[in-house]
Amino acid sequence: MLLLNLKVTHGLTNTCFTDILRLLANKILPKDNKLPHSHREVSSIMKDIGMEYKTYDACPNDHILYYGENANLQQCPVCHTNRYRQDQVSKKVPYKVLRHIPLKPRFERMFKCKELAKYMDYHAQGRSQDGVMRMVADSKYWKDIEEKWPHLRNEPRNARISLAMDGVNPFGDLRTTYSVWPVLIINNNLPPWMAMKKEHAMLTLIIPGKYQVKDMDVYMEPLIDELRELWDGVNMYDVSRPVNDRNFLFHAILIWTIHDAPGLSICCGLQTKGKHGCPSCGPKLLHRQSKDLNKTVYDEYRQFLPQNHRYRVRDKHKFNGKEVEMRKPIKMNPARWKAMYDKNEGTGFPLGMKRLSIFYKLEYYENLPIAHLLDTMHIGKNVAECLWKHLNGTNIEAQIKLRKDLRVANIMPNMWLHEDNSYVHAPWNFTSNEKENIISTMKNIRFPSGFGATLKNLFTRDGSEFSGLKTHDWHNWIKYVLPAAIPSTFDHDVTLTIYKLCKYLRWVSSKEIHQDELKYWKRNVSLLMCDIQMCFPPSFFNSQEHYLVHLVEEIEQCGPIHIRTMWLVERYMKVLKQFVRQKARPEGSIVEGYMVFQAMVHLSEYLPQLHIEAPRLWNYNQSQSFEGEKLKGEGTSKRIKDAKEWETLHLYVAYNSDFMLEWMEKYAEQKKLEDENAWTNIYNRYGENTNRGLPASHKRKWPDRCSWNWLKTNIENEETKGQDRVTQQQLNFIKGSINGEVRYYKRMWNFGHHYRIRKVDEKRQTYDCGVSASFEVECRSHANDRQPITSTLRYYGVLEDIIELDFMSFKKVVFRVEWYKLIEVGEEKTILLHNNGFHMINTSRFEATSEPYVFPSQCDQIFLIPNLEQPGWSFVIDYDPRGRRVTFVPDVEDHDLLEDAEVPPEEIDGQDGDDVIVNDAYDQDEDHDEFTEVSEGHDQPHGHQVHEDDEFIDFNLPVVEGGEDYESDGINLFVDLGSINDGVFLPSDEEISCEDDIF
Repeated sequence: MLLLNLKVTHGLTNTCFTDILRLLANKILPKDNKLPHSHREVSSIMKDIGMEYKTYDACPNDHILYYGENANLQQCPVCHTNRYRQDQVSKKVPYKVLRHIPLKPRFERMFKCKELAKYMDYHAQGRSQDGVMRMVADSKYWKDIEEKWPHLRNEPRNARISLAMDGVNPFGDLRTTYSVWPVLIINNNLPPWMAMKKEHAMLTLIIPGKYQVKDMDVYMEPLIDELRELWDGVNMYDVSRPVNDRNFLFHAILIWTIHDAPGLSICCGLQTKGKHGCPSCGPKLLHRQSKDLNKTVYDEYRQFLPQNHRYRVRDKHKFNGKEVEMRKPIKMNPARWKAMYDKNEGTGFPLGMKRLSIFYKLEYYENLPIAHLLDTMHIGKNVAECLWKHLNGTNIEAQIKLRKDLRVANIMPNMWLHEDNSYVHAPWNFTSNEKENIISTMKNIRFPSGFGATLKNLFTRDGSEFSGLKTHDWHNWIKYVLPAAIPSTFDHDVTLTIYKLCKYLRWVSSKEIHQDELKYWKRNVSLLMCDIQMCFPPSFFNSQEHYLVHLVEEIEQCGPIHIRTMWLVERYMKVLKQFVRQKARPEGSIVEGYMVFQAMVHLSEYLPQLHIEAPRLWNYNQSQSFEGEKLKGEGTSKRIKDAKEWETLHLYVAYNSDFMLEWMEKYAEQKKLEDENAWTNIYNRYGENTNRGLPASHKRKWPDRCSWNWLKTNIENEETKGQDRVTQQQLNFIKGSINGEVRYYKRMWNFGHHYRIRKVDEKRQTYDCGVSASFEVECRSHANDRQPITSTLRYYGVLEDIIELDFMSFKKVVFRVEWYKLIEVGEEKTILLHNNGFHMINTSRFEATSEPYVFPSQCDQIFLIPNLEQPGWSFVIDYDPRGRRVTFVPDVEDHDLLEDAEVPPEEIDGQDGDDVIVNDAYDQDEDHDEFTEVSEGHDQPHGHQVHEDDEFIDFNLPVVEGGEDYESDGINLFVDLGSINDGVFLPSDEEISCEDDIF
């Protein structure tokens, strides 16, 4: 088992594995050993423990599958082709073979694995309670299914599964047309970060390829029969439950299928191109067949607007001059498609349908609200490519065809082709100078490590074009790069429309869906499509661009898109390609490699119980490789000579750690009482209307040196008295870091972000030193203001140092950051909100603050896109980290799943050096099943940097309320808080209507 684990983990070939077995059996082990001598013998042992698959012969023309009632046929009854090859005399060799891996045994193995079985009811315990959708179980679709079939809700271990499929070239050679169709089953009961892992995606069918499959339903019959059996219920044994609750009746329901557009057409029999190329709209979609463009265009989106909208009638001159009275098409679902099919029975298939899918054999399929999901991965990529094509301009011949089509469509008359075949410059095309500016901006962008491809390496030698972008790079380009790189000289209306489109795509790809944003885009997405219709020619509107109008409704029904897209399927295809050892039999190689892989995924659970050090294919710790804090390299020990800096660093740790919270609150109460007594003495002596302020002894600034002396004295006194209030952790903290030294590191991982200090980062092509954090700031209108204003501001800066403090019993990591100056109003403003939705900051001015420290857990990473039109200014880009952040983990009775989490995140640049584990990323409360994102020592939650009662703290980071001058630390500052909403700038309903610009 251990040798097989090493084979799969390191990708050893079958021949190499056989040689290792023979070497051990014949040369190293005793002669009477029972070790298998070949890979074939090991495979036979794996079959004995239930790791096997079934094979079914198929007609070479895809007419029938020799399965069920056709199992004993020797010839296809449709095309009369023989079942077996006639050139093979010694043995029967079929023309095509379908390989089926049953689902039931894998669900049985899943419930026998205690670590996995615990998560089969995660959806019932980890749902959102604040109305924010974070996973499929938070969606309306999930709740509708539970209402229609209550037995699914009564037993949360019943599975809600998705089916995904895609064609893949097993050889990796684009010149060949060989295409294999793997069919995957995704278990939506598992948390998103587990369901999307390759270890938990269940391969169930390998449909043979070489040529295009004519009828996919033929190969789906074994899977459909198995899904019907799982719907009726099968007996399962769950080892994670108490003994009296382990046996239960298990049901599984297929909630939807995931395909790209060609896969949707092949698998489900619906049209994805042509006159009725939208599976959601069906035959009611307005379209136009353009002879000049030689394609079908979907260039009418006024039908999606409210009936009384001015664009339908009053402002028809902005479009083609025609009124639009047709209502928004009713969203198609399996029941409506089936009703149309029954109505046309005997006269052909209804418009938009090529055949009735085999999925209708499932009892519940017709009652599903949504059966097929839109492929947002390829939609975003195709929209980005099409947009760049139109912005970049096309050749003269294509421009002539495009201008002729504008005349036919009766839109944009000033853009029509003249009699001499000349035409004016289009507002959607860049001029040569504008194109040069946007290319220069893209060449100067530095992305964080792992964020995407370096754009300047993808341009041609003359620098005029770029190519080689992956789908992920196209998504980054349209969401972040394009809105920040558009020159200010570009057409204003087209620019605003592009800003709206890019912001919409950023929201679509969000991992959290808030209800207010959902309502906003549901009201405005149709208007966005109409704006695009007014700014771009009909050639822009293919079927993929049309799908944009349906994404909001799908998100409202099904939840965030990142857990139900083709990203998982496309990545999994690469894994399956690696199993191909024999190119003459790619399908067989894939299924054999997959079976060994799955066997080791299941058996590796028993390795910790054997107390054997061996790499495991899956464990819970590995799934958290991007979580927590992990320093990289050996670090350098230094002594902080400046006493003020030493106290500032330690005080920051004290004020932002739970283990010192009690003492900080006690000190704050004492100082607050002293201030109140001082004010009372002033009022008694001079009257309540006096302008006198507190004496100098009561004006404290950060860091408060008295607080450190007070803290050290009181804790030492309490410890001398033998009081139980002082913990060993507090005593170690008061003594300071060991020998007064700290360790400086150059880089570290923190919750999916890779950080480097600026000194190292300046020498690289990536940008890993950008930092942002939220601060709670107190500001006063004058020095004697007794009612300061507390507000939250988001600051941006550059990482200067990564410091590790060792307090013997625990360690702490602190960032030293140089913050950019934050002034939002006045002539010297240093930050503003651009129309593209990004903040633009002056990177040449830094804040003269006495608080440069922040915990890594309180930071987010940013990167900058330079604004070449305004030197010294850059756009600030926030992005989602890799990995996840745990909000709930089921309790584990026998052992802690988070114990010894030492699996490192993937290496970025291959630097040598020992990895230093700072501490566990999570600390579990013994009385609760919740994990909080804290390091050992209990950091405060993200962004919490000032306690409510700490009125004496002044961070020297200015915030004031609009309309008045406020004073902070002796400096008059003015900041408009009216546009600040917890660091997120969004328009309100009163400010923006559905007919106005969204920015």
